[in-house]
Amino acid sequence: MGLFREQQAGRIRMLLVAWYENFAAWEESRTPPPIAAENFRRRAELTRGTEAIATRLLRRSAD
Repeated sequence: MGLFREQQAGRIRMLLVAWYENFAAWEESRTPPPIAAENFRRRAELTRGTEAIATRLLRRSAD
């Protein structure tokens, strides 16, 4: 997990790599609790775009 930052021509791009138990947990994280709603709103005002990519780790079979 990590947060990466790159700055070019006055713009900052950030990449957040996070782990969620499942897609339901990810969906739940999209709705902030009331105490954090203002921070989410301010962040949304600064954001020009987002992109979500979901991946899964495959486990090796026991053979």
